[in-house]
Amino acid sequence: FNTLVERFNLFVQPGETEHLIEKSLWIPHLLAIITILDEESLITASSLNNLAVLYKATGDYDQALPLYQRSLDIREKVLGAEHPDVATSLNNLALLYQSTGDTDRALPLYLRSLDIREKVLGAEHPDVATSLNNLAGLYESTGDTDRALPLYQRSIDIFEKVLGPEHPLTITVDANGDVPPPSINK
Repeated sequence: FNTLVERFNLFVQPGETEHLIEKSLWIPHLLAIITILDEESLITASSLNNLAVLYKATGDYDQALPLYQRSLDIREKVLGAEHPDVATSLNNLALLYQSTGDTDRALPLYLRSLDIREKVLGAEHPDVATSLNNLAGLYESTGDTDRALPLYQRSIDIFEKVLGPEHPLTITVDANGDVPPPSINK
C-alpha cells in the first residue's frame, strides 16, 4: 500500500500544475488505503507522511497538518524520540508551518530535528546539512541573515565534503546561500 502512496509522492516543480491535478485525483483512494492499515505501524506513518506531502504540494495545508502530526506521533511511539525518522517528521511539519508563515511553530521543530540528526547521524551527514539548510531558510525568511548565512555555509560545506561540489543538493544549497550581506538587506 505504501508503494502506491509513494508512487504519487513525486517532487513537483513550481508551475507543473497538471501533475498536481493528476496526483490529487488519487487522494480519495490513498485515504481509503490508509484507513485499513494498522494505526500504529511504520507503514501507516510513512503513508500518512507521504499523503501529507501530496496535500502540501497541492496547497491544501489544512489537510496536510493532521497527517504530518499523526505520522510524527506514530514514529515517536514506535521508534522513540531520538530516531532519524522522527527527525524527518519534525522537519516536514516545520516545512509546513513555515509554508503557512507560522515561523514560531516551525523554529523549535527545525531545531529538534537538527539536534536529533546531529546526535544520531553525526555532524557531517547529508540529513544534517538538509536540516541546516531548512533552518537557514527559516531565518532568511524572517530577515535574520546573520543567523542564516553561517547555517547555509555549514550546509554547503557538508554537502561538498560528502556528496561533492557538482551534486544537485550541493548546487541547490549553494544557491540558497547566495543571500546578500545583512547590510544590503536592511
